[in-house]
Amino acid sequence: MAEQEDWVQGDFLGLTLPAHPDALASGGASYLTRAFRASGAIASDNRVTDISSLEECTAGSTGRKLRLSVAYAKQVEGLHQDLFVKFSRDFGDALRDRARYQMAREVRFACLLYT
Repeated sequence: MAEQEDWVQGDFLGLTLPAHPDALASGGASYLTRAFRASGAIASDNRVTDISSLEECTAGSTGRKLRLSVAYAKQVEGLHQDLFVKFSRDFGDALRDRARYQMAREVRFACLLYT
């Protein structure tokens, strides 16, 4: 079984990232605000004010996943409140955790789509 880390250094935005759902929950709205601003998902004058729902989703082959609902200080057209979060790691399942490197390509692809 892999040793669980709570936060890891990201490669693309220079942020530390939550490695599992509990870490994301502990980072809360302030973490999501920093991450969304860094990625350009929200403007610098907007912020996440609340995580209203955080529910684990067991589908898929790698990592852990969440359905997440958030609220923003300024609701802008096209700004989604219901989100899907995918972690590269699954510390509780060694087989799924071995596939953690597959997400690197997904992240690069997503960055191309949204930048």
